[in-house]
Amino acid sequence: MLGWEEWRRIDAEYGIGLMLDLLSGMRHEQKLGNYDDKLVATLFLAAVSEAGLQIALNRHQPDLRRQSERILEAFLDGLRKRP
Repeated sequence: MLGWEEWRRIDAEYGIGLMLDLLSGMRHEQKLGNYDDKLVATLFLAAVSEAGLQIALNRHQPDLRRQSERILEAFLDGLRKRP
């Protein structure tokens, strides 16, 4: 079993990097508001991870995946740069 520190190291190496790439693309397209990218990436990764756990643990709730997707999309939409 991984300890907390090893889990965070793996997240930082792989997951956070992917999230930073996503945010970089949004920023390049001028779609991202003025936020700290690393903090946003960390928070969004936590939300994605928890969504995955909830879906796995609650397989008897078929709509949970779609609800999770909608919530995560709303999270990202809330970060968008407004005219």
